[in-house]
Amino acid sequence: MPSGPQWGRFPAYAHLWYLFGMVIAAFVVSLVALSVSALMGIRNLRMSQLSTSTKVLVDLFTEHRGKRLADAREFIHSEEFKSYDYKSGLKGMPEEKMLLVRDLAWFYDNLGVLVAYRVVDIRPVAGYLGGSVLDAWPRLLPIVKAERRGRVKAGCSDPGIWQNYFEYLYERIHESRTLDAARIHPQRRWYHVILGP
Repeated sequence: MPSGPQWGRFPAYAHLWYLFGMVIAAFVVSLVALSVSALMGIRNLRMSQLSTSTKVLVDLFTEHRGKRLADAREFIHSEEFKSYDYKSGLKGMPEEKMLLVRDLAWFYDNLGVLVAYRVVDIRPVAGYLGGSVLDAWPRLLPIVKAERRGRVKAGCSDPGIWQNYFEYLYERIHESRTLDAARIHPQRRWYHVILGP
């Protein structure tokens, strides 16, 4: 605190106002620094999640384009697939075909888990795989229902959850496809500069 004759002209409590002003200034500076640190922390967390999500999505998209799942998608569109008895579920097909269908359903079910728990964002999934999911679910639904019925008869603890995340993925993609383009691809807002997309 400054000392000397200049303080003699002011009331005795003037130095308290000076100190109070310094405390307020320090508080404001600290608050600004804390806010900037928090925003940068949130941004870094977002970028880290985006990086992880991107790696997962690239791996999933690569697997989806692979020969095995491409063969499975082709098979569920074939006349041969339509000829099988869906009442017995997956068991109504030869083992090789059953494994193709099962692997495709499991892939979409696993993808649904990642979307449900927000490991990956629905938008790129809907954009890249949306048509395949929307096409596959109605074709596989009779098999899913038959498998669920079979699990009820077998006394499974929770038979209704078989392919539950595949169904969830179908519903989310269906919802996102009905939204207008402005909601699927939102405009950048001022806070996107700091927090990211």
